[in-house]
Amino acid sequence: MKRLILLLSIILVGCNVNGDDPMKEDPEKQDNTVITNEDRTLYIVSFKEYIENEELEAYGVNAEMIDGDMENLKMKSIYLTDDEKSEFEKFEAVSFIEENGEVGIPEGPSEKNDDAK
Repeated sequence: MKRLILLLSIILVGCNVNGDDPMKEDPEKQDNTVITNEDRTLYIVSFKEYIENEELEAYGVNAEMIDGDMENLKMKSIYLTDDEKSEFEKFEAVSFIEENGEVGIPEGPSEKNDDAK
């Protein structure tokens, strides 16, 4: 019995001859985390010249990230992470990036109000 335990101990130690900690994370392993639009924020991106969706692939933007296209205004609504937004702002083709939000019309004079006259 003692010989069996000794033999098993030697085999277990021999399995880890290189001294690597089997619980230690391998630094060469890639992070396979998938980022979806649910993890991103919707931004309005204005361009100096209109850019086709296919051209945005060079900037790391795929078709799934594009929510809307305002061709006449040279703008697109694009889902971006904070890091993607920071990188995107550096591109020469981008005029500005603003987080998408609710747009409203401010109250002004109305027909019922004396100020309208």
